[in-house]
Amino acid sequence: MGKRLDPRIIRTRKMIMRAIRQLAEEQALDEITVKEIAEKANVNRATFYYHFKDKQDLIEKTLLMDFDNYLITPLSNIRHVDQEAIKEIYHIFFKYAEVLAVYCQYDFTCFNRDLSDRMTEQLIDQLFLLLKDNAASNQEQDIRLIAVSMFWSIFGFIREWIYNIRVDKENYIDSTIPTILNKIELINKN
Repeated sequence: MGKRLDPRIIRTRKMIMRAIRQLAEEQALDEITVKEIAEKANVNRATFYYHFKDKQDLIEKTLLMDFDNYLITPLSNIRHVDQEAIKEIYHIFFKYAEVLAVYCQYDFTCFNRDLSDRMTEQLIDQLFLLLKDNAASNQEQDIRLIAVSMFWSIFGFIREWIYNIRVDKENYIDSTIPTILNKIELINKN
């Protein structure tokens, strides 16, 4: 049985993570200091360094926690793939984009490459599992390719809407769903 963390440790980590989120709403991440984070969280610097190596470690752990809470967990709760599920996936991705906007004002290049690659891989794996559970085909390579295509399509459509499209989000999502469903139908034809 794993060792349980003291509730005070958990509470302190959450306070520090909440502090970086709040500060990120007010200023750029690279401008925020450990001193400001500690003050906002009502802890001293030693306590901050007890929980995190440095500010970058805090940012990465906070992003990963948000990633799990806003993307992976909701995606893992989807049980079938249809038009409504695709719409739900869009909403999950959009919600996470809003969370990320706090950290980097929709400039997703603010993440280090390794973290971004790990998160992308996890999302593709999650979509693969969803598609595999719903596919008539058992060709894992085909399902994986569709999961990759589905991820990059949804990510690209959302990015395009954020930066270039000035139409209602729901209408935009509805207009892109047939493209995604066509990709998914490919694994059911094989």
